[in-house]
Amino acid sequence: MQNRLLAMVEDVPEDMVLLHVDARGTQSWSSPPNEKRSQIIGDLVNQATLQHTWVIREWREQQKTYHGLAFPLFSARGEYQGVISLAFPKNYRKELQRLRHDHEVFHWILEISRYVLFESRSEDLWSQFRDLFLQFFQVQGGGFLKITDLHLQEFEWFGSFQIPSEMKEKMKQAALVPIDSTQNLKSLTFDYNGTVYHVLRHDWIRGRNHRDVLYLFHDPIDEEESAAFLSLMNFYHLAVEVVEQREILQRKTNEDPLTGVWNRRALEAHMEMYYALSHPSPAAFVLFDLDHFKELNDTRGHQAGDIALQEVARHFRKRITKKDWIARIGGDEWVLVLHEVDENFHFSAKVREWMENSPFGSYGLGLTGGYVEIPREAGSYQDAYRLADHRLYEGKRGGRNRIVGPDFTVLLALD
Repeated sequence: MQNRLLAMVEDVPEDMVLLHVDARGTQSWSSPPNEKRSQIIGDLVNQATLQHTWVIREWREQQKTYHGLAFPLFSARGEYQGVISLAFPKNYRKELQRLRHDHEVFHWILEISRYVLFESRSEDLWSQFRDLFLQFFQVQGGGFLKITDLHLQEFEWFGSFQIPSEMKEKMKQAALVPIDSTQNLKSLTFDYNGTVYHVLRHDWIRGRNHRDVLYLFHDPIDEEESAAFLSLMNFYHLAVEVVEQREILQRKTNEDPLTGVWNRRALEAHMEMYYALSHPSPAAFVLFDLDHFKELNDTRGHQAGDIALQEVARHFRKRITKKDWIARIGGDEWVLVLHEVDENFHFSAKVREWMENSPFGSYGLGLTGGYVEIPREAGSYQDAYRLADHRLYEGKRGGRNRIVGPDFTVLLALD
């Protein structure tokens, strides 16, 4: 895109004016404009500077139709670099439209790099690229299929073009056979009721038994468009791999390797986010540990202790909701954060559910904990932990197998 722009600037005709305004507001003209063009170009620059988007205008001058446009410039890091504005006769419009297209595609990819790669999940990537195809590559519609061990999954059919069901079946059957192309890109045609549809197919081999197939309903493309499409798909594949590796690393960073629940780091991060809310919803913070766990390790060995911890994690994960949190924060010490706390919430009933078919009795273990109402009783994670820990030890002194709250104690009936 930059090379195309420079080529145009090097040979600016007399009836074309170019203005570059850098981030500090310094102006550089290709040639002095007349008063009318100067005013119009100035207005375009102001709009593009304020809105950070393309601005286009058309006007008549000396019996000719002129087009004016202005567009913002950004660095590779997304930093605003200024504005370029052009005024040119109508016959230059096609080249400038192509320039605008390239600029917007670049800016879109930059946004994907900044926000999706570092903040979103891998499943968010496809929706970003799908919108890119639809908006900038004149794609009427298409399909995204996933094949694992020759089992096909219709991941998504998209776009304004309603693909007939019979054509979908043909595309699905064709997708089961890999395309014979070193670039994994092929132009196909599908005949339906006498109408020939041009379809671009791209295969991505993601492993020995896993392949993604993308169909795009698109007019026949030339060599330049094919290279641009492949570059975009290669970027998509790289983005998926980067995000998936980041997610794997994040899981390892935030996951207790023995039990698969959150570790202390993950819990503290989520508690910080909870308290950062302007009005956090009421929740129950429960800190507990396992009574007689040291005796289990001493008498039956650490392997038995590890298995017991894994069973405790599985037991609670089955009995809490998707909104609730569970973390093993060290040894036999755990935290539960229950979010669905309202007028219908009865903690004693919840505890009875936890104790049904629990693994504690088979390992000779008990459970003692402290209950804190957040944010009412504690204004931070550290405060919640200290208060819950204090109540936990009240339970220990009171005889164990109980959870102590602000004005109640729930005795546990262990199986």
